[in-house]
Parts: sequence; structure tokens; C-alpha cells
Amino acid sequence: MIAGWIQALCAVLDTPAVPWHQVASALTTLEYVVHMYVLQRQAPLYERTQLPPALAPFVNARDFAARQRASRAIVRWEMVTHTARYVLTMLRIVFLANALAWTWAGRLVQHSEKGQMVAYVCVLPALFFPFEQLVHAGELYMAQRQLSPASLAPWRTHLRDFFVMLPFRLLFSLAFVVCGVAFAVYVGEMLPAYMIALGALYIAFVSFVYPRAVRPFFDQPVVLDSGALYTRARAVAAKLGLPLEHVFLATQNSSDGGAYCFGSRTFCVVVLDRLASDAEIEAVLARAMVPWTLHHPRILTLCAAVPRALWVLGMALLVRNASLGRAFGFDDMPLPVGWDLAACLVQPVVALASFAVHVVQHRLCFEADAHAVRLEPKAGSLARAIATLDVAHLLMASAYDDALYSAYERDTPTPAQRIMALAT
Repeated sequence: MIAGWIQALCAVLDTPAVPWHQVASALTTLEYVVHMYVLQRQAPLYERTQLPPALAPFVNARDFAARQRASRAIVRWEMVTHTARYVLTMLRIVFLANALAWTWAGRLVQHSEKGQMVAYVCVLPALFFPFEQLVHAGELYMAQRQLSPASLAPWRTHLRDFFVMLPFRLLFSLAFVVCGVAFAVYVGEMLPAYMIALGALYIAFVSFVYPRAVRPFFDQPVVLDSGALYTRARAVAAKLGLPLEHVFLATQNSSDGGAYCFGSRTFCVVVLDRLASDAEIEAVLARAMVPWTLHHPRILTLCAAVPRALWVLGMALLVRNASLGRAFGFDDMPLPVGWDLAACLVQPVVALASFAVHVVQHRLCFEADAHAVRLEPKAGSLARAIATLDVAHLLMASAYDDALYSAYERDTPTPAQRIMALAT
């Protein structure tokens, strides 16, 4: 029955009345305008090089000013690369680049549809080469510059390594296309239903199975049943009325902030061995447990699932849409082309949905911080713990980050934003 509903929805979307070419242009332009708007809001804030009082105990004023100047250059370069990306995408849409690439691939490999599909994967990037590859290399370089400026390689070295790896990325794309085509041939007309089913399984695994069953395995936790840390965790749980079942001590492999909690009716807390101060440990324990008392995990799980679900649903419904193919110059749309065209429509929608989801996630993070402060054994313990745990990332973004810009770029606030919010 569900498969029938999916096929009926595919039929509704597969009508000549839908102006897919205009829809793709409008969605791409909308995503570009929103992105440029948040960048324009953020750029002037990098002119402020005076260290905020709330960060003075944790950050050197000279380092802060230098980071602000570097971030100003990064955001300007982001404007350039995103504009270039938008122009290249619009050129693909306006000039029907997918149809052109398919035609050229057919001339290179005649009388073999499978060979034509392989040639298409090679020809399509070559249409705008090297412009598109240079833009992608620039995006990766600026992302690395923002995350780890101390280990940043020179631009020439980065560009050389990027193009050295290009053949391997192309081979991976070819392997992905081969697997996708083989799967589509196997399932036939049921492809949308299978894609949605597999996507639902992936979302369920990431949202529910991984946090409870897989992640603790990588964190290598040790069960605690006594000691000061065990007693402290029990005391914090008692204050919050949280039915705590187990307490674990984990190694430093996890990227989480000091501690995290998981469970459904009874809960377990995993504490990471990074903090030395008892007050900071207790503040981090409270911060890990507070979201569960506020019912945040359910909201956050739903938020994380929304962009993934939109991607799976959109790709499944459009990957074989004949009306979409005709709008871009195809009477009989091959599967690799359908994947590219569907992604052209789905990617802007997912980007805007992720933006909305990040706004909610930021608000919940600040709310949990504010509640955890009430349980601090000493004033400022949580702020000091955040600085201790994330000292390497404390300056990865401006303390004056615009709220919309931060939500567009990241799923959680930066350490500097959290410390600033705690000080107000």
C-alpha cells in the first residue's frame, strides 16, 4: 500500500504542468540570496577586534584580533566562491549542460548505453573544467583554514594535492554510478519505494542505534560503580530527578563536550577524562543531563532527521521523473542524469531546511546552558569547562558571530558564543 502511495505521488509530480526548469533556477537563486544575506550580516562584525570581557580569562587579545582579521578574509573569499558556484550552477541549468554532456558521451561511446553512462560521468565535470574544480578547491582550502589554521598547507601545495586526488574521486564516482544503475535495474519500477525504505533505515540507524549501541564502543567506556566521579554524577542526577542507571568513564576519543547522556526510561552518562577541576566536571555533568529533563533529545533527533528525510524523499520522487527530464532536454532520461537533475532541485531545499533546523538547535543549546548554570557548584564553572574542552576551537569563529550566520554555517553554537551567552 505504501509503495502504491509513493508511485501515485511520483505520477503527480511527473506532469508537464510543472515548470521544472524554472523551479530549479528559482530554488538555486533563493539559496544563493539567503546565503549571501547571512554573509553580508556577518562581514562587518569582523571589523570589531576588541576582545569581549567574557572571553578575557580564556583568550589572548592579540590572538583574538589576528583571528578576526583572518576571518574577515575568509568571509570575503566565501562570498566569491559561493557566487562562482552559483554562476556555474545557473550555467548548467540555463544551457542544459546535462543533455549536452550526455550527447557528447554518446558520440564518444556509441552503441553501448552502459559505456555512455560511464563517459557521461567523465564528460560532465569537463564542461566547466577547470573553473568548477578550482572553486571546489578554494572551498576546501578556506574550510581547512577556518578549522585548523596552524596546520594549513600553502595554497600551491593544497591545489597540487587536490588535483592529484581528482582521478580517485572520479573513480569513486564511477563506482557509485555502476552500483546505482545495477540497483535500479534490479528493483525496476519499485526504485522510489526502495530508496525511501533504505533512507528510512539509515535515518533510524543514525538517530537511534548509533548513539546507544555503536558510539559507546568507539569511546571505550569503563563502568564506574564507586568513587568521587560516580558519587558526583549520582548527585547531579538526583537534583534533576533523572533516573540514572549507569555511569561510564570514556577515553578522549570522543568529540563530544566533556560528557553525554543516552537512554529512554533509564539513563546512562558517559564522562570523558578531560577535566581536572571538580567544579568543571560537575558543571559538565549537569549540562549533559539537563537536555533530557527538558525533552530536548526528541526535538534534536527530529531536527537531525528532517534534512536527511527531505533528501531521501526528494531524490526518490524525482530521480525517474520524465517531466523533469523533458524540461532539461531528455525524452528518455538515464538514471545518472536523473540523479544529477534531482540533486539540482533537492540540494537548495535541504540547505534551507538545514538552516531552519540549525536555528532551533542553537536555541536549545543556549537554553540547556542557561539551565545547567543553576546547578553550578561555583560561579563560572560551565564557562571555564567549555573553554577547557574546546580551547582549540575557541577562536574558530568570531565572538561577535551574527546569530543567523552562525546558524547557517554550523549545527551548534561556537564555544565563544556559548561563553558570551552565559555572561549575559
